Amino acid sequence: MSEAFVGLWFSSSWYLALVMFAFLGARGSWRFASILTGCRHSSTEATLHQNKLLQEHGGVDLLEEQVTIGDHTINTVLIQPRSASGGPTTIREASSQRADEHALVMCHGFGGGVGIWYRNLAEISRRVQKPVRVYAFDWRGMGLSSRSHFDPATASANRPPEAIQEGDSEPESEQEYAERWFLESFDAWCDQLSLERFTLLGHSFGGYLAGVYAMQRPERIAHLVLASPVGLPPRPPDFDFNQLAKRSLFHRVAVYAWTRRMTPQSLIRLGGPFGRRLMNFYTRRRFRSLPEAELDTLTEYLLQLCSAEPSGEHALHSILEPGAYAHRPLLPRFMEHSASLPPITFVYGVHDWMDCRSAYQLAEHLSSSSLSASSSASSSSPAKVSVLRLPNSGHHMYMENPEDFNEAVVRVLNAQ
Repeated sequence: MSEAFVGLWFSSSWYLALVMFAFLGARGSWRFASILTGCRHSSTEATLHQNKLLQEHGGVDLLEEQVTIGDHTINTVLIQPRSASGGPTTIREASSQRADEHALVMCHGFGGGVGIWYRNLAEISRRVQKPVRVYAFDWRGMGLSSRSHFDPATASANRPPEAIQEGDSEPESEQEYAERWFLESFDAWCDQLSLERFTLLGHSFGGYLAGVYAMQRPERIAHLVLASPVGLPPRPPDFDFNQLAKRSLFHRVAVYAWTRRMTPQSLIRLGGPFGRRLMNFYTRRRFRSLPEAELDTLTEYLLQLCSAEPSGEHALHSILEPGAYAHRPLLPRFMEHSASLPPITFVYGVHDWMDCRSAYQLAEHLSSSSLSASSSASSSSPAKVSVLRLPNSGHHMYMENPEDFNEAVVRVLNAQ
């Protein structure tokens, strides 16, 4: 998202002023900056655009609820079956009544929300051969979930006693804190909605978190679907972030922005009268194949999400390094936990900017490990891994090629 925003940013004479305002925004003065530049957030407007995407453009019949988890809430939608008229009116009630059904949980990526799945939710629910509860939710501190405080500086102090293993004297790292900040909330959300075992689907940043959760709670995951996940491969040894600053003005400002812990949302909040134009430029460049009416609604929806109080977005720099490499990459961790991993399906677009070679590397590694386990009569075999590349699509294949994406997810669900 950020490259498109920054490209337009440079085309404006405002960009030097925005650098200064972004410094304020990155330091937490988001209210001052939003008042100064006129970029305001409305949760009511965001909810209206979310529901317009899902119900009007996506044809989704749903229940929506803010599920309370401790001191924060998680924005949640549950797709209702066609025969559900006169049924439960809350997600918790519906989840309890349908607890014997298999479930699919869909996790959005960085800067997104449940509205991005408007081309998938209803179609997947309709095409699955057996009753399935289909959920989508907003991560803690993102989308329309409440914006609770994220502070990696207090990582060790915030570590709960149950998270400390016996003999563990090492303080919790910033990266571990960020993962726990999201996933403790998600685990409690699963408990609230009677989600004991389910298929977990995550896109991009959400794919990274879904992968970590599958390693932490493998007994809960029947199948893991990772759609263009971020943070899979380790950072190449020859990648030098500081050398990027020498390439061009664009790269120099990008390096400056990253070291100041700025996010793409900073540009929207601090863009003032250009905020909507920046978002409009991004959506029409990235999703140019969408009908105009859908583009308009999507633009307004994402604009409202990006204009909200910064919260979970601050975890971007705690989890990722420059170049979208993870501080704690998934590939070596998957290999370490291969005996307990659930089956994994990777989904990429053929024009994806995410490198799919690590997914193939994992599949080959686990296939070899499986053969070794079979020959040695081992009781535990590594997970089965498959890799799909969808035509006519890139990183957002769920929106650019929903037909093939939905078919891939339906095949996974029908095999459960």
